[in-house]
Amino acid sequence: MSIQSKPAANSAPNAPETAGIVDFAANDREAAVATRAAWLYFMEGQTQEQIARHLGLNRIRINRILAAARESGLVQVRINTPLASCIELERRLVGEFGLAEAFVVPSPIEPENVRRMVAMEGGQLLSERLRDNMVLAVGWGRTLRQSLAAMARRVIPGLEVVSLTGGLTRGSVMNSYEMSPRLADMFSAECSYIAGPAFTDSEATRDLLLRQPMLVDAAPRRLRARAQGGHRLHLRRRSRPRGDHGDAWPDRAG
Repeated sequence: MSIQSKPAANSAPNAPETAGIVDFAANDREAAVATRAAWLYFMEGQTQEQIARHLGLNRIRINRILAAARESGLVQVRINTPLASCIELERRLVGEFGLAEAFVVPSPIEPENVRRMVAMEGGQLLSERLRDNMVLAVGWGRTLRQSLAAMARRVIPGLEVVSLTGGLTRGSVMNSYEMSPRLADMFSAECSYIAGPAFTDSEATRDLLLRQPMLVDAAPRRLRARAQGGHRLHLRRRSRPRGDHGDAWPDRAG
């Protein structure tokens, strides 16, 4: 946090500057009041009500002075943390794509750890958002599988885990038939599957399968998951040069 004092327009052009000292006598009253208010608020942590009493003004006036101090550059805020660039990228993603939320994790030193970092953050986020009587629709993927390690095992009454895709004929990290029951077991939830293959040889075969009663009956569960207005978690990882922002995975409201 820094407070930048600017000389008054009528001050001598060659007047010496003293670092860190505000010459209130050389500035007009408005600048002096704004600087005092900013110092008391941002540096000493006083409330706007306290500052208003100290300066003999009302709280609304102090609020406007502080807002103007930020806008004019009198007060400048610096966040000294490696995560600052991640937060900046999150806000850009939200604005650019109309997301409800976006989360960016820092790029690890070793590129092979990118998937694990995204998975751990995603698992914690999902675990924190699960609630009673929620429908959790699940896809597949290596990142999703690794995210299970970051989820806190607990009982969530009424939770139902439903698969968004069909299955494969053999075991694989990409098999939703393996992901859905593992998630359901972690939270003592009911688990529902799509009783059909993930891939078909033709559109005609696909349409025939979708008319089967067991798939027709499962459709309302997936529609209920969408209608809840909950979050859709998309785990995304990208290789970036070392020291760049990180890896983003936006969370768009359903």
